[in-house]
Amino acid sequence: MKRQAKAIDGFKAGCEFERQRIRDIVELDEARGREGAALFLALRGDISKQLAKELLNTIAAGPVPTFSTRVLIPRHLRVAAETSLRTTS
Repeated sequence: MKRQAKAIDGFKAGCEFERQRIRDIVELDEARGREGAALFLALRGDISKQLAKELLNTIAAGPVPTFSTRVLIPRHLRVAAETSLRTTS
């Protein structure tokens, strides 16, 4: 039982280390405008943060994406809301 608990603790520590490595790569300054490449490199388990930084510097940066803050709602709910607004106006 103790052996199993140690194995589980080791697995958890490895998972946390991997999550942190991925987070570090995706949040690099060099990842701005190269988000797709950064994510690709981060998800490969054999790339260190320093190597990812060097590789990202070799890729031309594109425009930084902007994300919409608009809440997306299903089409049928949007149509129903628009219809009800039209009939009450």
